[in-house]
Amino acid sequence: MSLPTVIEWANNRPVVYLPEGTKLSNKFTLEAGRPLTVKNLLTNGDQNTKLAKSNKKQKAFKTFGLSLAPATLAGVGNMCPHASPACAAHCLDGSGMRSVWESIHLGKIAKTIVFNSHRQWFLDRLAIELNNKQKAANKAGHRLAVRLNVLSDYPWETTGIIDAFPNIEFYDYTKNPKRAGQIRPNYWVTFSRSEVNQRATIDTLRAGNNAAVVFASSLGRKFTELPTTWEGFDVIDGDETDLRFLDRRGVVVGLKLKTATNAEYAAASATGFPVMVN
Repeated sequence: MSLPTVIEWANNRPVVYLPEGTKLSNKFTLEAGRPLTVKNLLTNGDQNTKLAKSNKKQKAFKTFGLSLAPATLAGVGNMCPHASPACAAHCLDGSGMRSVWESIHLGKIAKTIVFNSHRQWFLDRLAIELNNKQKAANKAGHRLAVRLNVLSDYPWETTGIIDAFPNIEFYDYTKNPKRAGQIRPNYWVTFSRSEVNQRATIDTLRAGNNAAVVFASSLGRKFTELPTTWEGFDVIDGDETDLRFLDRRGVVVGLKLKTATNAEYAAASATGFPVMVN
């Protein structure tokens, strides 16, 4: 099967043709080919379960996110080069509404293809959207917070975008220990533990940075409770809000394992990716 390609431009917007058989997620595969126009890159945080909590709990902020395809899903490179096997297999890309609606996945695939094949257009378009969102947030009396790696793990500090918008609070998660912490004055990156990076997680915490740790229960999804400490470090509830740059430093950001089904929960729990609490 040939890889999806940008086939034409319409009104300075790329139109991506996704052929039959395109893998959209671990669950969905496109049954019939279709063209998809890439219009807007950023998504209102209210349309994402986790980001919506941020808008509700921290009303001073307005949150937006960029959802690119995780790992090698789009077939145009690896957007999560430090992902562990269990991380790739049990990515949040397959949980929540993403486990129910195929249509949710179309945009992320098309955007990732454009990001890799027409990088300058993508960055120019992203800058336009960030500028517009910032103006709107300022007018409404909000501060703008943006997570550019909702599903991916790309070093956005290398693109110039972060530096171009010093008044926007950017934040992300990463499994690259070299990217953890205050990368820029306006870009905070939280390290993320997996089944293969325990030592790097501890080192990150000892350095005064934060690490997200997923916890699970052998009793099932409904019984997971976050511990108060892990490996000697305080644990905070990372599910209350997604605005990681507001967290105090040197703590574990506790997250409960999220899957679409009980069977997937049990499978993920057995990989070592989450820390079992009981």
